Amino acid sequence: MFILPFKQPEEESIFATPPCRRSDQSEPALSSCQANEGQEATNEGQEATDFVGWEEVPRPNTRAEIVQAMRRIRYECKVQNLKKRKVTIHVSVNGVRVVLKKRRRKKKNWSNDCEEIELLNHPIYRIFYVSHDSSDLKIFSYIARDASTDTFKCSVFKSHKKV
Repeated sequence: MFILPFKQPEEESIFATPPCRRSDQSEPALSSCQANEGQEATNEGQEATDFVGWEEVPRPNTRAEIVQAMRRIRYECKVQNLKKRKVTIHVSVNGVRVVLKKRRRKKKNWSNDCEEIELLNHPIYRIFYVSHDSSDLKIFSYIARDASTDTFKCSVFKSHKKV
C-alpha cells in the first residue's frame, strides 16, 4: 500500500490572492463562459412547429403508455382530417408557452401586424414528461398537469426538422 505524505499548507498560501484575481481588482475576473451563464438562463428559446393536437390522459406509468397516447392523438387527427396549426413554442425558465400566430391581410394603411393567440401555457413544475416518437423523429410531445382540473394533458407537435 502506497501512502502519500501529508504536507501542511504554508500560511502564506492560505491568504494569497487567487490566480484569477489581482490585488488591484475589486471584482474577480470572469471567463467569457461564466459571464454568459446568467444571460443564457434568462433567455427564451422559441421554435416554429405544427400543433397536432392534445388529449386528456390518465397518469402514465410507463413510456409505452406515453407513446401510445401520442400515437392515438396523431391517428385521431389523421382520421378526422384535421389541419395542423402553425404555432411557436416558447421555452423559458418560467415555462412552456404555445402561441398561434395569425397574420392580418395587408390593407392600404395597415402594416403586416401579427396577432398572437396563446393556446397553451404550462409552468415548468407542471410538466410531467417530454418525449419524441421513435418511428417519426419530427414528432414530439409533452405531458403536463392541468392546474385547475388536476388532470394530465398530452400535447403533440410536429417539428419542421428532426428532433
